[in-house]
Amino acid sequence: MVREGGVIRVAPFATADAPDPAELASPGEVLFGELRLRARPGTAGHPEPDRVAIPAGGVLRVRSPQPGDRIALPDGGRARVGRMLADRGVPARLRPFVPVVERDGRPVWVAGHRADAAELAAPGEPATVLEVVR
Repeated sequence: MVREGGVIRVAPFATADAPDPAELASPGEVLFGELRLRARPGTAGHPEPDRVAIPAGGVLRVRSPQPGDRIALPDGGRARVGRMLADRGVPARLRPFVPVVERDGRPVWVAGHRADAAELAAPGEPATVLEVVR
């Protein structure tokens, strides 16, 4: 049982371990917890929570959020990933199950939430398209 927002709940994931990190090839797919993520060559469009495009290249890896993770915001500045997830209502016990895609060791996309604005490909450019497969 956990307390979230002043309510006591039965938490099925309270003792579950976070998924192991995994490399994500392009093209390719990886299962992270209950979410399937896909990377494929394509053309950049406007970013959405479940689909973003980044310039091609580099090694992609999917992992849980880690202390110190930050992403660039569209209006400048940087946001801590943990704080962003808290502000979006993701309970602390579920945050380790949120996939973070990193390229060459830097977070580029918090799947289902937001991408690092500095890492996005411009619309119409060739890119690696990252998406949550439902």
